[in-house]
Amino acid sequence: ETVCIRVAAEDSLYVVKDFIVTHNTTEIGGLIAMLLETGELSLARDRSDPFGGMGRAIVVPRSTALYQWHNELLRMMPGLNIAVSEGSKRQRTQLYLQPWQVLLIGPEMIRRDFEMLERFDLSLLVTDDVDQLRNRETDTSYVLDRLGRRGTEKLVPGTDRYIIASGTPLQKRLPELH
Repeated sequence: ETVCIRVAAEDSLYVVKDFIVTHNTTEIGGLIAMLLETGELSLARDRSDPFGGMGRAIVVPRSTALYQWHNELLRMMPGLNIAVSEGSKRQRTQLYLQPWQVLLIGPEMIRRDFEMLERFDLSLLVTDDVDQLRNRETDTSYVLDRLGRRGTEKLVPGTDRYIIASGTPLQKRLPELH
């Protein structure tokens, strides 16, 4: 079941059930906290235990929102190891080799670095307000689809959860997005 809403507020905050002020980072932050608590978000998958450590998380917001996500996630979980993908290809490669739990990366950068990132075990892939998903023929849509489905297609051990978060009303019917 889904509900599409439009948010006009500059800070993207909105009110949900029981008058709780929220933002997409709040819901996704809660999910990340739960995955950390259960051990499903980890740096490496323990292949000997089907429930032991599932992998890392990649969050793909608009490039202009990378540091908003960074600051909000750190506010909720001060010890969370978050990497923000930026800099030259060499700098990004070094960043990806670090022990991050959550990677924040813009749509343009994920297209460039897809081949490096698809090697990681992922417990969670999140896209937030990525306009390119509206047209499934875009390179960004293709890359996110590949990362999001690879665990289900058994291409490589990978993504257990793929979430599309958006405050923008869908222009298509839900089955078309699926």
